Amino acid sequence: MSILLYFHLFLMIIVVAYILLGITFIKRFNTLILSKTVKTIFLLGYLALLGCVLYIILSFLFLGCNC
Repeated sequence: MSILLYFHLFLMIIVVAYILLGITFIKRFNTLILSKTVKTIFLLGYLALLGCVLYIILSFLFLGCNC
């Protein structure tokens, strides 16, 4: 197998781990006693980070690496 295939596999593992950690974070985050505004800001920040991470990783997966 080529190095690029291992790189793609590694990126997919990162995506799955990030999503699973995010799900557990959101479940635990709802039990905290904070105002709805603070919770909304934190969750929107998480979704923004998730979007950036997915964009970068999926662009490597689908477009390839021009190294």
